[in-house]
Amino acid sequence: MTSKPLLIIAAAVIAVGGVGWLMFGSALTTTLAPVPATTQLAPSAVPPSSALANSNLSSAVPVSAILVVTHPAPPAELATWFSMTESQRLDLVTDLSRNPALTPEVVAFLRSVIQDRERGIVTRNNAANALVGQEIKDPTLAAVFKRMVDDVSETEQWRDYSLQFLAVSVDWSNDPEAMAATIWQMATNGPGSIPGTALLHLHYMDQRAVALLPSGYEDYLAKLLAQENADLPSRMTVAGIAGQRGMIELAPQLRNVAEHAAQPALRRVALAALGQINDPADVVFVQRFTNDADVLIAAAAKGAEQRLLAAQQKDLLNNP
Repeated sequence: MTSKPLLIIAAAVIAVGGVGWLMFGSALTTTLAPVPATTQLAPSAVPPSSALANSNLSSAVPVSAILVVTHPAPPAELATWFSMTESQRLDLVTDLSRNPALTPEVVAFLRSVIQDRERGIVTRNNAANALVGQEIKDPTLAAVFKRMVDDVSETEQWRDYSLQFLAVSVDWSNDPEAMAATIWQMATNGPGSIPGTALLHLHYMDQRAVALLPSGYEDYLAKLLAQENADLPSRMTVAGIAGQRGMIELAPQLRNVAEHAAQPALRRVALAALGQINDPADVVFVQRFTNDADVLIAAAAKGAEQRLLAAQQKDLLNNP
């Protein structure tokens, strides 16, 4: 297989200013090597084989709860779909995802592909990529992703991916409030690292002025950051959001995490976030970690120090 899988939201290390946390860009056709196995701020996972379908459903799921997908007749572009290998399907779908003006027949078929658990997760992902990348936006598409987010018989990984696509397609949904409510529900009650995914996308939606942040959003960030037994990638996400939003009220918690957290990755994110929040009082604090035995923690601290000192210098120039 020559094509690389595409993911709607790609995991990338933000290096600017020493920000040492993982985050998602918003390009719809980002070439992806590692796909996020659970949530936005986790270390990159090895991409699943394109030949693998989703994990088997639990035997506890009643048969009646499993969605039976009825495929429309394949259009000419997909005429040999059912005789292809999974790798061939992935290559074909990836090629289609580069076309923003697919025919209605192809679009209808791809809608069935994203709901088909017999397909590999990357094939489903790239079919979804094709759908959200169309020039003519479908206001009902978000509801399809919402159903898969809500479906507990889907794998956690696919529900996470579906949530990301939902968060993008809410922009042209015919019921954005219901879609935003689902994302908030996943932020507060989703399994595994899905809360981190949801919180980050609520932040992005707020930045795009698509939907107002839910009441209690920032209080929930503080609660999750303080919860030592909470999902690690979600806590990392929260720290990163706090930095991006300049939440100075969370600076005391971030300092505590940077100093005492058991996980080096979380300490790095907290230091980077302090550099973004830009409280001059934190210069001395982050300098304590610039020679840390963990070279990555030291690098994050140096990046935060540079940002803080640059901001101080700018203030002095503006206020001589």
